Amino acid sequence: MKMFLNCFECQQTLGVPNPSTAEYNDSGVFHLTCSRGHQSVTVLQQNRSELLFEIACNAINDGYYREAVSSFTASLERFYEYAIHVILKNGGTSQDVFKSCWKEISNQSERQLGAFIFLWAASFGEKPGILSNDWTSFRNKVVHKGGIPSKDEAIAFGEAVYQVMSPLRGRLSKEMANACQAVLFETLHALRPKGHQGPVATASMNFFLRDSTDQAPPSLRDHLGLLEKQAAMTRTLETMLNGNLLGKQRNITNKGDVAN
Repeated sequence: MKMFLNCFECQQTLGVPNPSTAEYNDSGVFHLTCSRGHQSVTVLQQNRSELLFEIACNAINDGYYREAVSSFTASLERFYEYAIHVILKNGGTSQDVFKSCWKEISNQSERQLGAFIFLWAASFGEKPGILSNDWTSFRNKVVHKGGIPSKDEAIAFGEAVYQVMSPLRGRLSKEMANACQAVLFETLHALRPKGHQGPVATASMNFFLRDSTDQAPPSLRDHLGLLEKQAAMTRTLETMLNGNLLGKQRNITNKGDVAN
């Protein structure tokens, strides 16, 4: 799964975008060298839940439906982690205390779900929406028992996960906005490479799960169609970029031959 990131220095000094391709990675930190030789560091703003949901959508388009269900599941679990973090931050709990407590349940998804349910109830006075028993059984069949879902089943599961997360995400963003911002800033600060002296740019992708918009996202099926078009554009742009780099290398080689 690829994306394009602009060179920070080209944008600042020349006022024009100069994109480079990058593969999504586990750290969310990208070290880039643009076609003009500038080196830069970019950090992805989206949290892990949003990225995993997007990976699941791309997996569907690539025909990997079992992997899509697994990534949708991981997206929901990482949302629970994010929500716990935000709720605790909103109550004044420090980052160190959160990390210490999370360490005790980081490898146990059922404990994470339990912590989320009770923290949500204590904060909002109601039980949060969770996956239905039918979808939980479907998830377990695919993730833990080797079940192979169809494309329609994978899409329907993604829609079910979205229907669970969307109102919860919206309420956190609306009623705990300051805590959401604080968690984001803490996360971005922690991602900054140690010892890096230059500027660190941030990138915000146009994922299906996003907060900073007044419009509701398209349906999941509509988003899958958009991703297919974006993938085709990405391949075209990547071919153009590679062609430009190859042309520059040839010019350098030709100049060297003339000099000799």
